[in-house]
Amino acid sequence: MKFKEFMNALDGKIKNVYLLSGEETFFIDKAREKILARLNVDKETELITFDCDAKPALGEIISAIDSSPFFGSKNVVLVKNATFFSAEKKFERLENILRDMQPTNYVIFTSRTADKRRKLYKIISQVGAILEANPLRPWEVDDWLNEKLSSLGKIMRGEA
Repeated sequence: MKFKEFMNALDGKIKNVYLLSGEETFFIDKAREKILARLNVDKETELITFDCDAKPALGEIISAIDSSPFFGSKNVVLVKNATFFSAEKKFERLENILRDMQPTNYVIFTSRTADKRRKLYKIISQVGAILEANPLRPWEVDDWLNEKLSSLGKIMRGEA
């Protein structure tokens, strides 16, 4: 999903699994913050963050995703810079957990690249939502700029 469509979808029913992938980190950050705001997450007790650049064990990530909430009403896991979506390896245990998520558990993956042919990607597209945060193309700037101006209560006149 493109950014605008993804953000509009977040106004509806919230899903348990999200993948935010692409080169445009601004879009990824905005989408992540909106998801966390929609979930009304207490970052002290309900949010667990893993950064895959620090090479956490996959077992730790899986166990955090599958565990029941202890201190809060929900369990939210944020996995930054996930490399699972471009790797050749199979992640059967993770795939099974994502297919059958507990209703109180949520997971947000961020990734620089994601291979759409991988089974894990396909599972997330079925049970969750995927943001493809690609950089704006020159022909998309007009729409983006007009939307940004309208959110500020401004309009672009012909002289500009």
